[in-house]
Amino acid sequence: MTSRGLLLANLGSPDSPSESDVRAYLDEFLMDPRIIDMPYPLRWLIVKRFILPKRPAQSAHAYQTIWWEEGSPLIVLTDRVRAKLEARLDMPVTLGMRYGNPSVRAGLEALLAQMDPGGEVILLPMYPHYAMSTYETLALKTLVELHKLMGVRGASDRAAQAWLRSVVSQANGRAFGLRVGDVTLRIIPPHYNHPGYIAALAASMKPALAAERFDYVLFSYHGIPERHLHKTAPKGAGC
Repeated sequence: MTSRGLLLANLGSPDSPSESDVRAYLDEFLMDPRIIDMPYPLRWLIVKRFILPKRPAQSAHAYQTIWWEEGSPLIVLTDRVRAKLEARLDMPVTLGMRYGNPSVRAGLEALLAQMDPGGEVILLPMYPHYAMSTYETLALKTLVELHKLMGVRGASDRAAQAWLRSVVSQANGRAFGLRVGDVTLRIIPPHYNHPGYIAALAASMKPALAAERFDYVLFSYHGIPERHLHKTAPKGAGC
């Protein structure tokens, strides 16, 4: 048993590239109010009546083209990172996916089973930037599930959201946390500007850049709606 444990958390993946599993995954993903930030009735109508009838078949085909024998590439690669972290850190490390399996709850349960009562759970979201559709929804989901597992009542979603946005804006690269029952949850802040992260990105690019000469190198990122930036702190400072 140990006093500390790390939950390595990522987006998630369907259980398989089958249409039914992709449908279940898309349903959970798209019904998250921090993904489609619209009133529930409108979100339900868009997802259930317009997206889910057709999108799963298209997405399942796309997943089938990238699926590995070991499983979802995202899950397999994240688990490899987990194993390397566990080998280097003096604590257990488990996986928790915001959508799909292994879920955040399953990851917390596996972690707590290896920890002494009153220990510290460290949450490491695999998102370098803060966005309501990535880092925020993952951190708040972890809070909700940990409160349930500890059998204590948590704050409302709005209050928890306000707390998270406030502490992240003041974190300055330092982990922050709170007590949940007899467990302390410590959350690693966004790390987009951490020298170690930047150095790792640069190192991962060097072999490809050294292989041949390029006139230009184009960086492309997954975008988010501009309104999400206006809703969250620190007002797009990480972009």
